[in-house]
Order: sequence, then structure tokens, then C-alpha cells
Amino acid sequence: KKAKEQDILVIAHCEDKSLSAGGVVNLGIVSTRLGLRGISRASEYKRVERDLRLAEKVKARLHIAHVSCKESVELIAKAKKKGIKVTADITPHHFSLSEEAVLGFDTNMKMNPPLRSPESRERIFQYLREGKIDWIETDHAPHSLEEKTKNPFMSGIPGIAWWPLFEEFLRRNEFTDRQIEQLTFSNIVKRFGVDIQRSQRKTKDRRSDYPFDPYKKMAKELGWPS
Repeated sequence: KKAKEQDILVIAHCEDKSLSAGGVVNLGIVSTRLGLRGISRASEYKRVERDLRLAEKVKARLHIAHVSCKESVELIAKAKKKGIKVTADITPHHFSLSEEAVLGFDTNMKMNPPLRSPESRERIFQYLREGKIDWIETDHAPHSLEEKTKNPFMSGIPGIAWWPLFEEFLRRNEFTDRQIEQLTFSNIVKRFGVDIQRSQRKTKDRRSDYPFDPYKKMAKELGWPS
């Protein structure tokens, strides 16, 4: 209600910690194979569902960050049709990688929310293509190699340094220049109401600044040098 009164955009990380507590990977086949405690999709989409109800009730503006599972994007798409003032974003690692990347106990692939099933990955990528997801966020988390490989194994990966790779990945998957511009700039500017101009500076390749490369598979598929 306070957000509505002040016309403030509420940004939500949707996670029910009573359901996700102690989990380290997506709850599914991979968590079972590895013997690791899983994080259910319900821990995300139940909170998405709750926040959408609240936004509808008080007519507040809501943004849902780093959506990771199919149920969440479906709820958001339905909410938009109902006229609820909601936007959402997804990350490159959630639209390009799945829980299978965790096989081999690769702690570099520990995320929050976790990498989900191939089915969820495909669905959120489809909704991104169809314009039902509003933009892409890198969710940049520049942890050191020690933080990623020693207990408690921090969640997240660096994203900014690989942006040119993501951009090419989108083009290879038939996203137009206009779609890419909207997903990486104009939709965000419009939603936050900021008056900035897109930089024309060339993006520096900073992948070598980081001690591990979480996107080797994507790079290989696109013929990028390692």
C-alpha cells in the first residue's frame, strides 16, 4: 500500500525460504542423482503468485527479478493479460543453462535461484522470444574462485564480462536487433523512468578477468575462442 501511495516500483526476489532452506540445486532428477538437497520450483512460483495477488489488490507496480521456472513465467503472462502492472526479467544463465550443468558437482553452477530443468529453461526462453518477459539482467556476481569452490560455495556467476557472447547467442536464435535493444535497454529505461542514452562505446572483452568460464559450452557452440 505504501508503494502504491508513493508510486514506487516494488522489485521482488521471489523465494519462500521455508521451502528453499538448505537447498543447493534444483529439486529434480539431478538433485536426486547427486544426493543433494533440492530447491523446489514452488519456492519461487508460490511467492510470485502471492506478490501478483497483492499487486492486483492494491494496484501497485511490481517487478519480479530473475525468474527461473516455467510456472512463474506462466503466472506473469496471465497477470499481464489481466492488466496487473507487472514486469519480469530473466538471466542469461537461466535461459542458456539447465540443472544438467551441475552434474559433476560443479560448484561454479550454484545459483540462486538454481538452474532449473531443461523444460523450464526452454519455456522461459520461449516467453523471452515472445515478449512476455521484459528484459535480461546479467545478475552479475563477481565471486572469487575461492568463494565458488570452498564451503559454503557462494551462489552466482559473473555475467557482465560475457555480454557479447549472450548477444550473439540471441542472434543465432533469431532475435532481431530491435528485440535485443528492447530486452537490454529501452524496456528497462521505460519501466524505471530514467533519462539516459545508450552508450556507443565498444564492449571490452573482460572474460580473462575472471578465474572460471561458466559459458564454455555456449562459446563452443558459437565457435568462440576459449
